[in-house]
Amino acid sequence: MTSIGKLWTFSYQPTGRRIRAVIAFTDLPVEIPDNFKYPETNRSPEFKSKFVSWVSFADAEIDKFTGQIFQMLNGAIPYHKDIHAKLTESQIRSFDTLEKHLSNGTFLVSDKITLADITMASVLSSALYFTLDATLRMTYPNIVRFYEGVIDHPKLKDINWTREYVEKAREYVPKE
Repeated sequence: MTSIGKLWTFSYQPTGRRIRAVIAFTDLPVEIPDNFKYPETNRSPEFKSKFVSWVSFADAEIDKFTGQIFQMLNGAIPYHKDIHAKLTESQIRSFDTLEKHLSNGTFLVSDKITLADITMASVLSSALYFTLDATLRMTYPNIVRFYEGVIDHPKLKDINWTREYVEKAREYVPKE
């Protein structure tokens, strides 16, 4: 069986240990490069051009803002109108970046689905359910096309993806 991908980590990284342990239970073949040298390999132009930057972008930009908006509107953290507006503005800036990138291709880093695409789709699933409403979706057709292309892949279809999109972004409703 061929490798399902590369794990760019080093032996003493806590997250790397966790991932290696999970891999050990799955019996899936994963390549762990012997020549990975932190912080050299992960800063090379070749490495940076890969999916890692898109995984980080998905988590640090889109998911972070979506999550904070969700928490604020659901009472997990105190609501503040100005902060909500700033988070929404930041999220839209991230959508702009993603939309522009996707205008040049089907997926994020290659012509096949990678971890970057799956990560981005998982993040977009929440945004499409909560903040990326009908008006915004008209502005971001490549994001919607990308998302639907990933979730409709035969190997990913059975996952519980968001398929009903929010019509209007959720808003703060004060508790009575």
